Amino acid sequence: MIHAVFLDRDGVLNEAVIRNGKPHPPASVEELRVVPNAAEALQKLKNAGFLLIVVTNQPDVARGNITHARVEAVNAACPRSCRSTSSVSAATTTPTDASAVSLCPACC
Repeated sequence: MIHAVFLDRDGVLNEAVIRNGKPHPPASVEELRVVPNAAEALQKLKNAGFLLIVVTNQPDVARGNITHARVEAVNAACPRSCRSTSSVSAATTTPTDASAVSLCPACC
């Protein structure tokens, strides 16, 4: 059996960027700041046999505030900044604005 750990990118692997007193994801590779000890934590998980999958929801793509290409550039830079490109098995982005999603009444 294969075991995996899904890691949220923003606030887990990288620090939030504060704009107008609110946390935001980095809008560029230049804004990317990896949290302290991220590389070591990723390596420990990898050594324990887990596949590491980075996931991130980026509603600003759906809102037109940032391009999907810029988000993917940050996704690609994050493992490099963690010095762990070999540790991360995959990264995926959901460019969805949760406020635009209607929940099924049966699900709530």
